[in-house]
Amino acid sequence: MEKHTHEGLKTIVRDIVEGKIYTSRVTPANIIPRVWMPLALMEKKDIDELVAYVGETGFLYEYYNKSLYRNINGHPIFVSFRYVSPEEAKWIDERHEAVQTALGATLESPEAVPAVPKDKNSPEMP
Repeated sequence: MEKHTHEGLKTIVRDIVEGKIYTSRVTPANIIPRVWMPLALMEKKDIDELVAYVGETGFLYEYYNKSLYRNINGHPIFVSFRYVSPEEAKWIDERHEAVQTALGATLESPEAVPAVPKDKNSPEMP
């Protein structure tokens, strides 16, 4: 199974933050083969190999723009998927958490709210 490049992993983090990627981490276990349709069509040995590679902490993912026009219980349906290993997932999680923390800190700072010029026709803001 092929590993992602450093740039590829950075792109995954960026695209998760931007809401472009759906992951198996938010897919209920009972509908995984219906969301990730190739799994339902794979041979057992191939599924076993994928499960061994992805393990408990890796995950499947795909870009929302690759989903079908239908859904199952509000979850997109994909005819393709990508995956990350546990080591890659750990790296992604660490960077994702750092980005979320930085974003939260930025949005909470007083400088994050731009000064709104007063308009003589607009009501007073509290």
